Amino acid sequence: MDKFIVETGNLIQYTGEDHYVTVPAGVKTIGPQAFKDCRSIYEVTLPEGLTGIEDEAFAWCINLKKLAAPSSLVHLGRDVFVGTPFYKYYCENETDWQEDFCLVGHCLLKGRRNLRRAIIPEDVTEIAADAFAGCVLLSEVRISDSVQVIGWRAFAECTGLTGLTIPQSVQVLGWRCFRGCLRLGKIELQEGVKIMEGGVFSGCRGLRNVVLPESLVHLGSWAFFECNNLVTVKIKGCLTSIGDWTFSGCSNLIRVELPPGLISIGVEAFKECLNLEEADLPPNLQIIRRRAFAGCHCLRKVNLPETLTQLQEEAFAGCWDLEKLRLPGSLTQIPERAFTGCDRLQELVLEPGLQDIGAEAFANLNCLERLIIPEGVLRLGTKSFSEDQALREVQLPESLQQIGAGAFAGCQSLKQLNLPQGVQKIGTGAWKGCIHLADEKGFIIWKQVLYGYLGQAEAPVLPVGLQGVASGAWRGNGLVKELRLPAAVQAIGWQALAEMPLLQKVFLPAGVTTLGPEPFAGCQGLLLITALGMAPEHFKEKPARLAAALGFCLQPDLYRAAMASRYKSYLQAEYRQVLERAIDHNFLGVIAYMTDQELLPAEAFEELLAYAQQAKTLEIVALLLKYRQHQLKNTDPFANLTLD
Repeated sequence: MDKFIVETGNLIQYTGEDHYVTVPAGVKTIGPQAFKDCRSIYEVTLPEGLTGIEDEAFAWCINLKKLAAPSSLVHLGRDVFVGTPFYKYYCENETDWQEDFCLVGHCLLKGRRNLRRAIIPEDVTEIAADAFAGCVLLSEVRISDSVQVIGWRAFAECTGLTGLTIPQSVQVLGWRCFRGCLRLGKIELQEGVKIMEGGVFSGCRGLRNVVLPESLVHLGSWAFFECNNLVTVKIKGCLTSIGDWTFSGCSNLIRVELPPGLISIGVEAFKECLNLEEADLPPNLQIIRRRAFAGCHCLRKVNLPETLTQLQEEAFAGCWDLEKLRLPGSLTQIPERAFTGCDRLQELVLEPGLQDIGAEAFANLNCLERLIIPEGVLRLGTKSFSEDQALREVQLPESLQQIGAGAFAGCQSLKQLNLPQGVQKIGTGAWKGCIHLADEKGFIIWKQVLYGYLGQAEAPVLPVGLQGVASGAWRGNGLVKELRLPAAVQAIGWQALAEMPLLQKVFLPAGVTTLGPEPFAGCQGLLLITALGMAPEHFKEKPARLAAALGFCLQPDLYRAAMASRYKSYLQAEYRQVLERAIDHNFLGVIAYMTDQELLPAEAFEELLAYAQQAKTLEIVALLLKYRQHQLKNTDPFANLTLD
């Protein structure tokens, strides 16, 4: 008895090394992996009263050939005899076979692989895992009224099976038990089935009509995954949830009748049901998980009940034919891309109660002309209504605090939009491409802040009273070469001037003392920055510091004395880079300032003169020669020459 670890009738582990093992009386179940890797065992005798053997109980007992099971045994777990010669021994010796079936207690362990017709014996209570898996010749199965459980993969890949009746005695259909039965065209599920585990009928391409019984309480994930000829589904009874991917890829599904008590629809449960025309959601539904109906291109009508409290991302993305939509007040948030790509949506009603509209929630609609955002909404996410070519009028609530980047970008028909006083933040390019919102010069300005420019000028003249430039306001502009901000401007947002490939000159007034990160990213042609309120060290990127130094040299009188002193210190330290850049672009004024302030060291003069001569900048060469004549009188012009 010391060799057996038993707790309350459950044999947890066998620690012995005997060849012939008799399990002691009183044991009711053999626990998972209880005899796993016991390589010394040849035979095992189980006591009367034992009812179940759990998963992998005798796995990899490589010498186990015989098992004496009691009549009380009614359950076999998964892979009980994997890695053993047990099944091979029984096939060779016909021991404990009943006609075409290998029985262990009241469990049908295996059916012959060449079976064409299987009539399950009356005393069988469970068809074990993998019992008929891969029996490709099997075309007819009659399940007796004694069977209560059909195990994992029991009939998987039985590609010849065409029809099946599950009697009322069966309560559990195990994981993938009929997966890949390609010719299975008719399935009758009688009342009594309570649990259908994951992938039960996945890939059964012959199925066309399915009725799930009222007794069903659990429908697992992948249950009818890619049953692409399934046309109608009726779910009766008290089912409260539909698992993830349950009907995903059922491309010919037209109609589904959901039970009234349904609370949750799982991830991608009906994804790419391309022909589904209507989703009549039950009145108690609370949760629709991510991409639940995504890609249902023919879905025209969907009613969202007042009980719905959670709608996850991309729930109805790509539902092309959806024309009308009402979102109940029970929803406080519309997630990212929830209805993106619903390009035929013409009517959208958002009920009060909503607070947040996520990124791209209604992007790429194309047919919605009028939009009313209800009171209570605080935030519009990034690109939330972008690229709606038909949108003409938008009414925003006074409660709104934040408009995300690109929220209405690409809405080329948008003409009417009110901006509430309570808005605190407007993101980059919120109205990019909204040509009808710009003034006669192409500026989109609100509360003295510039949010975009849609004009064609290379050097646009901004309004005198402008006080700020929003994040991304000029970002991506491919026309502007010179930009001068008015004196009243004090704030410039993140990447406000980024990605302007033709921009060469920028003037920043004294009120601008800081810039956000990467202010000139992608401005490869930027040469001059005149920044009256910023010293060289305020520019984090080296090219920007150099451009600011050049800009100072050309207009030093605009700078206060303290700021000018900081630029002079920078020029003394980085004179070579500044002068070479000035020579490269023939900035005579920069050379004039450097020589006038005697910021050019004598020891570097000849090298820079040669650089200017090589660049053929004649005016700069003449200025340098004049500088040598008057300021470098003690310099011997022949010092570097030899007679060799």
